Amino acid sequence: SVLISHTCFYRITMSTEEVIASESGDEAVVETVKLGYRTFHEGRAAAEYLRNLLTNSAVNTFLPEYEHVLLLDLIKKGHKRAAEKIGRGVKGFQVRYWCNSAEGKTNARAFFLVRKNGSVEDFSYLKSLDGIFPNSRILSSKPSAPKNGHGGGRGIVKKHGGRGRGRK
Repeated sequence: SVLISHTCFYRITMSTEEVIASESGDEAVVETVKLGYRTFHEGRAAAEYLRNLLTNSAVNTFLPEYEHVLLLDLIKKGHKRAAEKIGRGVKGFQVRYWCNSAEGKTNARAFFLVRKNGSVEDFSYLKSLDGIFPNSRILSSKPSAPKNGHGGGRGIVKKHGGRGRGRK
């Protein structure tokens, strides 16, 4: 049991989450997760870190140990098929261009796990984060389209065309 004063803010750190009590006595639960050597207090912060890592890393080279430990922890804690992805051991992680064989696109970067036996497999850091931070809505961070069947557009519908100078 912890006594909480109403004059200050207290942080009570627990193993996987943090409870912050305000002056009114209300409590809010903030998820904290340790991935490798880093601690993230929310899923969006972890997603931003990994997106920057993916964007700024050299292609087809092994990532340093710091990121290796983080990505391995990410897969172990969050990926639904972690054991299948890891196999008999991980040699390292690389950023490579992902090829969608159905569309033939090769311009998207992705994280790839290189196993000790030399086989390679890609994985989604967003799906892994979604397994760790299920309430953060990481995969659905973009606003959804309107449900009225109209797809957004410019937002304002003009009654009289909108092209040219109009009638005289």
